[in-house]
Amino acid sequence: MADYTGNATLTYREDINPELAIFRVRPDSDVPPFTPGQYAELAVPPASPEELDKVERRSYSIASRSHPGEDLEFYIVR
Repeated sequence: MADYTGNATLTYREDINPELAIFRVRPDSDVPPFTPGQYAELAVPPASPEELDKVERRSYSIASRSHPGEDLEFYIVR
């Protein structure tokens, strides 16, 4: 069974059009300094413990600046 622990919260979502959305994610702890364009892995928690092996993870480039305490922003293209 896969190990999954959530470590951030989706705080904002804006659907720009049917193909593009902006997500802002607030990490539960500090994020090390990064350069915009570096990526983070995002996943949606499973509906139940029995589905832990079905968690899909995707890598997305970080669009926001590296600033302690701020949300991370991602542009999600469908």
